[in-house]
Amino acid sequence: MIFVCSAMAVLFDVSSNIILETLCICHSQAPNVPTVAAAMKKARDIVQYFNKSTQATKKLKDMQHESSLPKYSGQPKNILQDVVTRWWSTYRMLKRLRFLREAISHYFVDNPNEADTMTITAQEWKIYYQIEVALKTMGFWQRVLEGEKYVTGSLVPVAIYTIRQSFLQVIASEATEDVVKVLTRILLNDFDRRYHPTTQGQLKYEREALVGHGNRYISIHPYFFKAAFLDPRTHHFLREIMEADNFNQVC
Repeated sequence: MIFVCSAMAVLFDVSSNIILETLCICHSQAPNVPTVAAAMKKARDIVQYFNKSTQATKKLKDMQHESSLPKYSGQPKNILQDVVTRWWSTYRMLKRLRFLREAISHYFVDNPNEADTMTITAQEWKIYYQIEVALKTMGFWQRVLEGEKYVTGSLVPVAIYTIRQSFLQVIASEATEDVVKVLTRILLNDFDRRYHPTTQGQLKYEREALVGHGNRYISIHPYFFKAAFLDPRTHHFLREIMEADNFNQVC
């Protein structure tokens, strides 16, 4: 019994890493949308600018101190650098940039020599916010599945379903910029190629693990469904996101 539990734990650990790897691979799709790629390059250039200059960072903090905006009333915040293989870090970077928007704008007004290449346009701020929204659910689950102090295997089906739903919501929104819709469709298509939802967008349970190129799973491993079925946190939700006949096969 101990051997079986250990084997399951190893499988969940390896397969969870494969899920995380999928989220990281999706990250490489941004360059396929030139407008998004250019905006993201500018965001990272600004982050690197402040990270390389202690003087600029101090001025950015001073501007927060001196600001009358309520959001700057607490401890001044630093800029955040993302890791290009982690959507969670990109989400955090964009969220922090948005928080610091007024301070950053004020800084470059006071430092016009840097403004030509560093000034973020209103349209770019809009794109950043919408990318942030598109990444929020994926970033959340990436952080959750990287956890080491709790069981994560049973959460994988829920993660896959909710991430996919978040993509659909971004694409369906009339407020979403076309370039952000293009990026989100790329992420959605990549997800569907890997996890093969039903035509209605529900999860699909396979009795055997499907393996594709490079010996990588191209479906949600059946043990994740078993774990979600047995876990009281996810059992009822799993029933809702699967077709009834397919759900009964998990039993």
